[in-house]
This record gives sequence, structure tokens and C-alpha cells, in this order.
Amino acid sequence: MKRKIIRAAMLLCMLCMYCVNTAVVAATTATNYGKNAGEWATEQLFWVGIIAVVIVLVGCLLKRSYVGSIITVVAGGIILYFIRNPEKISDIGESLWKIVSGG
Repeated sequence: MKRKIIRAAMLLCMLCMYCVNTAVVAATTATNYGKNAGEWATEQLFWVGIIAVVIVLVGCLLKRSYVGSIITVVAGGIILYFIRNPEKISDIGESLWKIVSGG
């Protein structure tokens, strides 16, 4: 048990070092630090989302919950689309406002 905890802690430390190094590289490549940091965060969030969808999908498939698997793929795809294209959320909101307000 102790060995598993140490191994998990080492893996977490390596992951944190990778993320910090990636952020430093993204910040130092140009003068627009804010834009680079935002793009970096979006990219990292996208991959975290993919991992989460895969973990939930594997859990559903192991339980033989095929409906849950389909819902996971569809909902995960929609969420990942909005993570990749956050400006689409405001476009949808503006379109809905035009429909509701009649103009």
C-alpha cells in the first residue's frame, strides 16, 4: 500500500513539473503572455476532458451500460466542443436573445 502511494505521488509530481514547464515555454515564446496562457489552459482543459470522458466511458462499458456509454460520448463531445470553441457559447446566447426579443 505504501509503495502505491509513493508511486502515485511521484507520478503527480512528474505531471505537475510537465505542466509548469509547458506553461513557461508557452509564456516565453512571444510578448502576448495572456493569450498564450489562455490558449495553454484551454488546451490542458481539453485533454483533461478527454481523459474524463474515456474514464467514464470505460466504467459504463464495464457495467455493460450501453445507453450510458452513448450518453457519455454525446455529452462529452458537446462539452469538449465548447471547451475547444468557447466563443460559440456567446454566439448561441446572442442568437437566443434575438429570438426571444424578436429582433
